[in-house]
Amino acid sequence: MILRLDDTDVGRNTEASVTSIFEGLKWLNLKWDEEYKQSERGALHRQMAETILKRGLAYRDFTPAHSGDSERSGAQGTWLFNPGMRELSPAESDRRAAAGESFALRFRVPREVGELVRFTDAVYGEQAKAAADIEDFALLRSDGMPTYHLASCADDADLRITHIIRGQDHLSNTYKHILIFEAAGFNPPQFAHLPLLVAPHKSATVQSASRLLALEIVARLPAAQAHPAPPPAMPSRHLDAGRLQSAHGRDHFRTSAAGPR
Repeated sequence: MILRLDDTDVGRNTEASVTSIFEGLKWLNLKWDEEYKQSERGALHRQMAETILKRGLAYRDFTPAHSGDSERSGAQGTWLFNPGMRELSPAESDRRAAAGESFALRFRVPREVGELVRFTDAVYGEQAKAAADIEDFALLRSDGMPTYHLASCADDADLRITHIIRGQDHLSNTYKHILIFEAAGFNPPQFAHLPLLVAPHKSATVQSASRLLALEIVARLPAAQAHPAPPPAMPSRHLDAGRLQSAHGRDHFRTSAAGPR
């Protein structure tokens, strides 16, 4: 069994949050043989980003703050992309990067009319979203650090994860992860999103369950277990133990130092 800490979000990654995760795992009596920190796997993450860039499926954005009248917004006024950066020629982009100009690396989300990003969730069934409604999300921040989306997908691909079970609040992230996996040349894992346990006023997760809600658990199952029977119907109130993923080989558990997103 291995433990992976998703600790690339500097703002959320605190000593207190990491301590809470380890206390939660000990409370569950879970033990592991190997331990990884996502922040120490940056070379792997940047390698995937470079692969996507070379395939023309990402571009450098030299104005990562994305503010200005020339930018495109969605139906609800949400930011989508900056045409000036998206349409910048590769030669000019390379020149500015070589000159030391800072940039964020963004995914080039397809903008063709009618194009959909699809996946089948083991709990919620068929899911689809118009690609045109997804922003050109960042893969690398302007300081060179990988985003959660890139780091998570790169590590999942490297560790041969086949199944991901996580909280329903991650459902919207999955469209971006599908795009990343496919752009990097990997088959996306099977996803299952679980309902969250909420407080009586339904505006926040139950505080007494914070230890469990902070966990993102990843499991690697033997090949015979890689395709389990469909899960039973989920109750309307279900404790989100986080993210459980499986692949061939040994058990693999991962938690997020950031807590629930």
